[in-house]
Amino acid sequence: KMPRGQWPNVKAKTVAQPLPTVQIDADPAELMEKVMTKGYSIFPIVQQHELIGVIYARDLQKLYEIEKLKHSP
Repeated sequence: KMPRGQWPNVKAKTVAQPLPTVQIDADPAELMEKVMTKGYSIFPIVQQHELIGVIYARDLQKLYEIEKLKHSP
């Protein structure tokens, strides 16, 4: 949320926020709760302490909408 004009003068480590890592078998509903309550937009996915990928909040939202459609009458 920093003005674009200040980007060249700021180091990433001064504005970066730590993210919780999640296991590959994490419950998507729990991740959505973190998106809603903490405002996280990305989650590093780990397996046996090794980064294997990331999942974005927008993808979780799509998954939620698909599941909701599956269960609607």
